[in-house]
Amino acid sequence: MKNLLTSGYLLRLLLLVFVFILFLQFIVDPDFGWHLVMGKKLVESGVILRADQLSWTMPGYEWGNSYFLYQAFLALLYNYFGYYCLVVVFALISTLAVFLLIREVDLLKFVAIALGVRLALSNLAVRPHNLSFLFFAILVVLLEKRFFTKRWHILFWFAFFTLWANVHRAFVVGIGVFAFYLTVDYLYKKSFSQKTKIGLPIFCVLGALAGSFITPFSLDLWKSGVAGDFLTIENLQYIAEWQSVVLFFENNIYFFVTGIIFIYIFLTKAKKLEPTWFLIAAFLFSIGFVSSNFVFFWCVLFIFISSRYFTISTKSRLARGVLIILGFGFIVYVSYSTYVHIRKFVGSNMEELLAKSGYPVEAVKYMRANSINSNLLGQYNWGGFLLWQYPEAKVFIDGRMASWKTPEGKSILGVYMDLENKKCEWLKRFNVKTLLVSKNFNLSCFVNFREVYRDDTAKVLVKKEGEL
Repeated sequence: MKNLLTSGYLLRLLLLVFVFILFLQFIVDPDFGWHLVMGKKLVESGVILRADQLSWTMPGYEWGNSYFLYQAFLALLYNYFGYYCLVVVFALISTLAVFLLIREVDLLKFVAIALGVRLALSNLAVRPHNLSFLFFAILVVLLEKRFFTKRWHILFWFAFFTLWANVHRAFVVGIGVFAFYLTVDYLYKKSFSQKTKIGLPIFCVLGALAGSFITPFSLDLWKSGVAGDFLTIENLQYIAEWQSVVLFFENNIYFFVTGIIFIYIFLTKAKKLEPTWFLIAAFLFSIGFVSSNFVFFWCVLFIFISSRYFTISTKSRLARGVLIILGFGFIVYVSYSTYVHIRKFVGSNMEELLAKSGYPVEAVKYMRANSINSNLLGQYNWGGFLLWQYPEAKVFIDGRMASWKTPEGKSILGVYMDLENKKCEWLKRFNVKTLLVSKNFNLSCFVNFREVYRDDTAKVLVKKEGEL
């Protein structure tokens, strides 16, 4: 027992249990509904949808779905085991990523790793991001082990990125980091006159890139599933995950603290920390200031580096005491907030989970009972919920569609935001007849609508008869 305690195995086990509990996120993500609907269609029919069948604004629009394997996995688990099982499975996936990343665990590293996990929760739940969290962790660990020096490694990376590209579009970041690491590593080793070979690493990157095209959508995946989102201005302007992490309270605190720890590690362990890892970590941290969408990549590198290099050597009892108190206080706070979260959701049925997640459950019940579904404009973050819970009503927009371009060259998200921001000329193009929106939605463009339902979450309006 003494050896178990002194070796750190017990602390590692406690950390992983703690991390697993943190990853139990029961809030239903806005994109969960459309992912589930797409997955069910694939599982039931065996047909991969290439053209839109779920909206009334852009029927037949073709797009590259970079999530189709994730969606099939999601649908199968949900159909057989339910949502709570999904929460547990996705928590296990994320915990496995952390397990792969950590090398050493002591009290200080325990707190640092927990900080990284808590920050990663800004991206993770029951989402494809959890799978990318694991894929990126595997990539980082294998790069550390120099898994690019044999011919069969080329085939491995080809298969690895083929799988990743059919699960989540974050594979693009993985390829970029892979290529950057091998380039800097080669230049760094060469500058120190170490024996290096560039041929196999180049073919490993080319294999990874080639694997990303082995999808049912080929170039369309890169065109609409990747480039479309990065190049759509409205996407970058309005969608929360494309905004800077500093705008979101609490997450920004964890973000800055992890940044301070990283700077401290660099200043104190610069000789031990390879410059390649420093440059990648610094870039991923910096990009969080631009978009919170990339924070979980930073968290992977932060956990990886912290578990290897984060130590504080001090003879001051006061300093040690302060560190212990701060670390213990953080663990207590996160534990309590996690307990509150779990207590709020556990024991609820699916309808209750949706209501607690902020979805218009009662409003949709009213609409269903009264067959209100004609030309529906639903709030953007409710699009996936509507596809799932009210399939009779095709949507104006949902999370798949943000970058989709209308024949006029405007993104459908841009059209939606124009209507919310009092730019009403699009009403001539889209004959909206029904609204399902929150009570704070701007109705300046919808003066010819009358309210037929209202509750604390949503209101329903229908177009007055005879109005254009």
